[in-house]
Amino acid sequence: MTANLVRLGVGSAMTRTIGVLEIAGALGLVTGLLWRPIAVAAAAGLTLLLIGAIGYHARACDFAHRRHRSHAAAPVLLAILSRTATTMLLLTP
Repeated sequence: MTANLVRLGVGSAMTRTIGVLEIAGALGLVTGLLWRPIAVAAAAGLTLLLIGAIGYHARACDFAHRRHRSHAAAPVLLAILSRTATTMLLLTP
């Protein structure tokens, strides 16, 4: 995974930041089982993080290259999932 991040132009400091944000998002979703506003914030934050990942993959033209397409598709699918989770959390009582 590190080689893929280097190929996308993501430095080591940003890699650590992304990791911390992913862990915070996961913990927020788990904590959200007890307090709903945290789950909403975590799902929204993960959605934004994944939109950023989609941007990096688009900039690297990964969607056009068969070899890297699976790396580029994962953030798209996960962004859809996290956005759906955010919407569900906001719409259900």
